[in-house]
Formats: sequence, structure tokens, C-alpha cells
Amino acid sequence: MHAKTIPLLEEEAVSIRLNGSYLLTAMISPRNKEEFVTGYLFTEELISSLADIESFRIENNTVSVLTKNPFKMSKRRMVISGCGGSSSFLDDKKLKRIETSSYIHKSTVHKSIARLPCTPSAALWNNDTCIFQCTDIGVHSACVTCIGYGLMHAIDFSACIFAISGRIATDIVRISLICGIPVVASSSITTRLAVGIAQHLGLCIICGVDNDDMIIYTNENRIINS
Repeated sequence: MHAKTIPLLEEEAVSIRLNGSYLLTAMISPRNKEEFVTGYLFTEELISSLADIESFRIENNTVSVLTKNPFKMSKRRMVISGCGGSSSFLDDKKLKRIETSSYIHKSTVHKSIARLPCTPSAALWNNDTCIFQCTDIGVHSACVTCIGYGLMHAIDFSACIFAISGRIATDIVRISLICGIPVVASSSITTRLAVGIAQHLGLCIICGVDNDDMIIYTNENRIINS
């Protein structure tokens, strides 16, 4: 009988310094540091676009970022269910409504979830094409890394679907709304609060995706069957 082997994920404590001051330390996969930090700064609204970054330096496990507005500080934050250990201030009254008229094919939803690995992962898809897929220590950090990649490659988030391998809670809803991603899908479950916010602000949440079925909880007009 052959011994079973399972590949081990790499995990590293990465410290982020913003404008000369310590911001936080994140436990993440070391493969996409620049993408993660860019996505984190954007989803925490410390930058509004990639153009806000003056310089970016990676030295071992420390990432130092200088922005064009060096006096901008982190906002008041609330700890929510980010798998990567990050924290965010959640105020649905200040989150942007999804206004795009983009539609996602049902077949793309199935394909985007089917191609995710079982480990914590997220992927950005546009039509039938996977733009970027990330596996990380937690689903939240994988999502943030996808956002960073999208910013660095000028991706139009309003035409994308966010496919994730875990539950859809308020942390995922929040960053999707900040980026203007109209559809978030998962094979797992969602929360009542996430559904309430998504319904109010035009985000489509899809859960229980498998080969034959899915549950569209909110804004089902964003999904077409063909």
C-alpha cells in the first residue's frame, strides 16, 4: 500500500508599511504579495486607484508602499469575517450600489465554480474566460489578491463574476461592492446579513452551485440562461 501524500501550502507573515508607518501583518501565501497588498489597500479604501501608489517595495516579508497622499490614514474599522485576519469598517449606507447593466451566463457560473480547487480559492471571470485565480490561506485573502491583480491589469470589474470556494459573508459582499463586481458565486452558503445588503445594493449572490443546480438569492436578473 502506497503512502498518501498531500502538498503543503506555503504560509508567511507579511508586514505592510504604508507611508512609513506600520499598517498590519497578514498571514498569506507568499506568491502574490504585490497583488494582495494592492487589493488590500483598495478594498480598505486607502487608495482609490492604482494611480494613487507612488512607490512599491518588497524586501523579504515586508512590503512598503508610499502613496501620493502620504497623510491619508486608515479609517475606523470593525472586525468582520475575513479569513485572512484583516479587518474592515462595514457601513452599508456608505457602500456603492451596483449600477452596471452587465449580465452573466448561467454556464459561466457553473464553469467558474467547477474549476476552483478545494483549498481556499477565488477567481475572477469575464464571460467564459478566467482572468485570474488565486489559492491562499483563506478565502478573503484570495479574494483581495484577485482584486489587486485586476487593478494591476486594468480589468473592468463591472463585467466580472467573483467565484469563491467558501461561504459568502459580509466581507466578500463588501469588497465586491467596493469594486463594482455584480455577481458573486459559491458552492457553499451565505449569511442573512450578506443577502440583505446585496439585495439592497444590486449585487447578485449565488450559492449551492454544482453541476446541475444553483440558488440565486438576490438580483437574479443579472443571470441569463443561455
